[in-house]
Amino acid sequence: SASIELRDDADKLLALLPVGHLTVEDPTTHAELARVPLRRRFYQIGGVYYLVVGVRCDILAGLPAGDLVFDPTIDVTVGASGDDGYWNDFGFDNTGDINHNYQYNQVCFYYFTGITISPGSTIDVSYLVGSSRWADTYGMQRKVYGHDADNPAAPTTRAAGLAIPKTTAVVDWDVSSASFSQGQNVQSPSINGIIAELLASYTISSDRVGFVSEPDGGTLNFSMYSYDSSAAEAFALHIEYTEAGGSLVLRPRKRIFQSLIVR
Repeated sequence: SASIELRDDADKLLALLPVGHLTVEDPTTHAELARVPLRRRFYQIGGVYYLVVGVRCDILAGLPAGDLVFDPTIDVTVGASGDDGYWNDFGFDNTGDINHNYQYNQVCFYYFTGITISPGSTIDVSYLVGSSRWADTYGMQRKVYGHDADNPAAPTTRAAGLAIPKTTAVVDWDVSSASFSQGQNVQSPSINGIIAELLASYTISSDRVGFVSEPDGGTLNFSMYSYDSSAAEAFALHIEYTEAGGSLVLRPRKRIFQSLIVR
């Protein structure tokens, strides 16, 4: 879920509430046992702004025993025509009923808006997710880079695409031959290194981040939805991070915790 921001008339950021979920972790192994969305609100009382985050008591009482961890989570999808597309030797396309078809050596791009990550944060989990457009057996080998620029715009021509500065960090996204159903999610490997490199270079506050996916040999026969072919199935970006200074972790005794809820 997106972060909540409070801004003044000059668009100056006054307050930020990036935390989107509460997770329950095993106190020994740190394995995630449960995850629930948080209710997040800003309140103004007597000219003072308050940031409030919480979970309904009945939901909280039903969670398994473990550490309660509040970490920011970002889940966004490509949100507009032109924010994804491709180019190859035959031309460029970022509108219309296109798809990310890896059979024809397409270089594909995906841009996501409204991203906020607190400076100095540690990227814990991050990946891209595409959606298979056809039901068939596919395979692909790709290399994924970040667009190495502050709040970059998506390219609008092949020449602009070729000129994109790419991050040093790169991820191999290889899918061996496998059968996929239409609409099945296909998740990339971790892109933590790419996000961390961008965060180290730029202030990411309500900004756009972009990624470029290039062919890397092998069997290129995979097709995934673009925004214009299906907005509901457009590429998604998931990021979980720990803010500088560490997570907020609560370690309640379960029996005391439940009694507090009852009272």
